[in-house]
Amino acid sequence: MSILGSAIPLPSTVELAWLAGFIDGEGTFGLHVNAKRRTIQPRLTVPNSNRRSIERVEVLLRALIGRELTISTCKGKSRTGFRPYFVVSLSKHADLEIVVRALYPYVVGKQRHVDVLLEYLKIAPTSRRNTKTITKLYGRPSAFTTVGYDDRHYEFVAQMRHLNRRYKRGQWDEANVEPEPELQRISDRPGAPFIGDSDAALKELFKRRIG
Repeated sequence: MSILGSAIPLPSTVELAWLAGFIDGEGTFGLHVNAKRRTIQPRLTVPNSNRRSIERVEVLLRALIGRELTISTCKGKSRTGFRPYFVVSLSKHADLEIVVRALYPYVVGKQRHVDVLLEYLKIAPTSRRNTKTITKLYGRPSAFTTVGYDDRHYEFVAQMRHLNRRYKRGQWDEANVEPEPELQRISDRPGAPFIGDSDAALKELFKRRIG
């Protein structure tokens, strides 16, 4: 079963490691600010020009979150014309929480992105439409949905933007960017912590399947 009760079997640890590696190389974690609506939307986007690879990504994500995802087709941008590419994405808090925790032991290049996203999700306001799912997953009271955004949320936005920044020639040295911290070996890396006081049976299912 998926984490939230779907009948689709969960991926194996080998499949999770493959998915983490693919997202490490092709995916993007982001915290996007909608100034007009005054909201922050967390997002995982995975693009690739090989449709079979994206279909595989969608199958594994579907197995984790228990619902089918849309694969979008996009046109490449260039005067001569790039080949089209395909995109699958997640933005619901519960979906991201499940996927990130499942991939946490295997992520390498985007480990800091994942840490920032997890910390953001601990304090992120959620839609009233998702109250039941969020309460089951996080153990939060429904009143938490009424909390707005503050400086803590925007600090995580700034951290994620820093991690995703693309530097022009010479800017990297000028910015004096700190070197990446030494990465833990997978055997030493802890599993992602559960957020809030979630249902004990949910925790045990998750531990058995990916622990």
